[in-house]
Amino acid sequence: QGMSQLVGVTRMCLTAGGSVQSLRLLKSTGFDDYDAVILRKIRQWKYRPFKVNGKAVPVCTSVRIVYNQH
Repeated sequence: QGMSQLVGVTRMCLTAGGSVQSLRLLKSTGFDDYDAVILRKIRQWKYRPFKVNGKAVPVCTSVRIVYNQH
């Protein structure tokens, strides 16, 4: 049996303190249940503050999640 992948992409914005401030699904995995898990889990993530010239600042980025299915 082959392995297949489900890929989801989100846009995530963080506060200066490193907490997830906003999250939006940019590319669905094609399965609502997987998308819901991705969004729920990412909202719980915590990051070290992103710094510019030594000062913590808010930042936005994209996050790509890949599920490998056997």
